[in-house]
Amino acid sequence: MTDEISVLIRADVGRETIDVLVRGRLTEQTRQTLATQILKARTLDPASAILVDLTAAESIDAQPLTWLRETFGCHRSLGHELHRHGTHFLLPAQPSDS
Repeated sequence: MTDEISVLIRADVGRETIDVLVRGRLTEQTRQTLATQILKARTLDPASAILVDLTAAESIDAQPLTWLRETFGCHRSLGHELHRHGTHFLLPAQPSDS
């Protein structure tokens, strides 16, 4: 099975967030592709929050998610002002123990 990821950036006029919609598999092999797309989304409106929606992802490996959260989830500068209003990650709901 190959590691593939599909990313759609949605920036609607009048919204305070830019959505990064993710499908496929978040793995070590695909995390840089997602990181690049998050950076592209940031350039659309540096004042908007970025919402990375992983709810439709087929699978999410813990290590690349941790790396993305550490890289984009905090207010850090990577050469220019990023994350002015933060980058947030929306994950699939965890099944409840019944």
